[in-house]
Formats: sequence, C-alpha cells, structure tokens
Amino acid sequence: MRFAITGADGMLGRALVARLADHDVVALTEPAFSLEDQEVVNGAIAGAQPHWVVHTAAMTDVDGCELNPRKAYSVNALGTRHVAAACRACGAGLLYISTDFVYGRRAVRTPIEAWEHGDPLSVYGLSKWGGERYVEALAPRFMIARTAWLYGEGGRHFVGTVLRKAKEGSLLHVVNDQTGNPTYARDVAEAVSRLLEREAPGWYHLVNTGETTWYGFARAALEMSGLDPEQVQPCSSAELGRPAPRPAYSSLSTFTYREMVGVDFRPWREALKDYLSGSGNPGSSRGAD
Repeated sequence: MRFAITGADGMLGRALVARLADHDVVALTEPAFSLEDQEVVNGAIAGAQPHWVVHTAAMTDVDGCELNPRKAYSVNALGTRHVAAACRACGAGLLYISTDFVYGRRAVRTPIEAWEHGDPLSVYGLSKWGGERYVEALAPRFMIARTAWLYGEGGRHFVGTVLRKAKEGSLLHVVNDQTGNPTYARDVAEAVSRLLEREAPGWYHLVNTGETTWYGFARAALEMSGLDPEQVQPCSSAELGRPAPRPAYSSLSTFTYREMVGVDFRPWREALKDYLSGSGNPGSSRGAD
C-alpha cells in the first residue's frame, strides 16, 4: 500500500515513516511542500497517487498561533482544506492528526469520547477544529485521530525541555491545573498503522492511557531519569501567564480505537519509562475489555 505523509520530518512524521517502512511511503516536507499553496498541495498528492494521506503537518506553536491567527488559520484550517480537496480529486483516503485542544470548556471531568463536539479555547484549537470540518466535508474517506501531549525522538517537546533545565540545576515552575494524557509518538505511529491496515473511517483518540497534570508529568520524568523531582514546583496557569488559553481538562478516551482494533494503548508511565530508557517498544499493554 502507498502512503503519503505530510510533515514527515516532524516528530510524529518520523515515527510514522519508520513504522510504515514495509510500505511505499512518500514523504512530503517543507519547503517543497507548503500547505499554504493549493497548487503545490494538489501536485504533490496527485503525483504521489497514495491510497491514504496521513496529514501530520501543522503549525503547532500554541502561543504562536494566538499571536498570529492569520498564519494559524492559513496553515491548519485552509491548508487542511487543500489536502482534503487533493485527496478527493485522486480518490485517496485521509487520516488527519488533530489535537486535544479542540476541546476546552467541558465541565465534566471524565475522559472525552471521540464523537464529542469540539469547543476550542485558543486560536490553535480553533484552527485544528476548522481542519477537522474540512476533512469531514471534502475527503472521500477519512479518519480523524486526535492526540495530545506528544513527546518522542526527533523533535522538541516537554520531556526534553524539563530534563535539560533540571540538569542545568534550574528550579522548574510547572502548571498543576491542566490535566491530560502524556503520549509517546511511537505508540501513536503504531496505532495509526493499525487503523490504516483496517481502513476504518471514523473518529479516534490516540493517547497513552491514564491522566495527569503537566506538574505530575514533569515529576515523573525526573524521577524516572534519576533526577530530583523536588526541582519541580507547582504553579497555576494564571501565574505562568502564557498568551493562549489551555484546556483545564482534556483527557481523551481511547474507546473507539480500542473497539476497532481490539487492543488499547499502554499506560503513560510505562511508555515514558520506555522512552527514557531508550528501548522504545511501541504498542499495547493489554487487550480490550
């Protein structure tokens, strides 16, 4: 089977290229592939003639999106429209990587199901929610796969930043009022490959199981690395004062994924331990209930 992967040089994109190495994979990356140029997108996808496009490319700088909404909407919403329209033109399916940031105002603190309607707080969340709407409207076959709090090889992420600052001896102030799912990119790549094998249209949440705060996530990373978790001090989102609002609770349920493929994601602590040990070992730890 032939796959085209947008953003193939990003953290998740690289994990996907590695996981799908037994297939024919076309890597689409900037600057040759620009989501803001409809003709370029059309030409690249038509030339690849893929069975499925996995669309990971995005403007993911949450605060940058808030400060430059025009760019965010151009890349994340309208750029995804270009990809979906190109898939429609050549009959390719589209698996769109979206985010927990499409949720934001939900008062009930139980894991969010994949079919729940989004209600974004930030420009980033709204731009990705716009991308989802275009995928649903234009792609001939689609999967929308939301993930969250990604870390992994080949990219900048929270775990790497926390460990670097801790090794420098810095005292870290990390928010303790945002709850979600720390998620290993390799595990997401494994899940995406399983969905592609089944060609199973629908909505999915691809995250490691269990939830914590960014504060809890940081302490776990330090503990597992043999560093002092007391270097991490809790603070509120208001105290941190970042430009873009973040969801207070965006823990995602993996129910639809588990029901489709028959296995669930492993717990986030197990995945984090594997990442920090360098062993990787993507996949599932248990079967479906």
